[in-house]
Amino acid sequence: MKKYKVFVKRVSYSVCEIEVDADSKEKAEEIALNKAGSLEFSESDSEYLSEGVMEMESGEDEFWEIIEKVNWKKDHDYNRIEKELSVLPEDFRKRFSQFCYGKLKELSKRFDNDWVMHGSEGIAVSDDGWYDLRADVIGRGKKFYYSITKSKLQKMALDFDFEENFLYGVR
Repeated sequence: MKKYKVFVKRVSYSVCEIEVDADSKEKAEEIALNKAGSLEFSESDSEYLSEGVMEMESGEDEFWEIIEKVNWKKDHDYNRIEKELSVLPEDFRKRFSQFCYGKLKELSKRFDNDWVMHGSEGIAVSDDGWYDLRADVIGRGKKFYYSITKSKLQKMALDFDFEENFLYGVR
């Protein structure tokens, strides 16, 4: 049994996060949508839509703790971050880098079709900006990463609320 975090949007109100155990992403969505309909803020005429599903990896907390510790939001200095990470053992840095780039790929899988470069009226950034935006989401940490939605990415892009580029410090 794997653990999934499902992002559910109540059409008339807000987004909530629901953690479920399921055998597949499809089953996780089904369970989460059923749970969402029974939450206290639910109204009988509300409609719930899934905004995406991300599989939660076991053992990833150690990597998220490092991301929190380097504090990207403090100064957005990828040179400082690279220097801080350089004291870690090489094999661990390699696994950390793989973890971060894996999270980048997960964001691509979830949101590439919402990015304007693919013809939608979604997330309006250039190809370089798309890379920076997704890297910034990772640099903000686990809670932010797992709460990201299309609407939050659109707002970040519109407000230019992202920096170049957290992953430059991870190499």
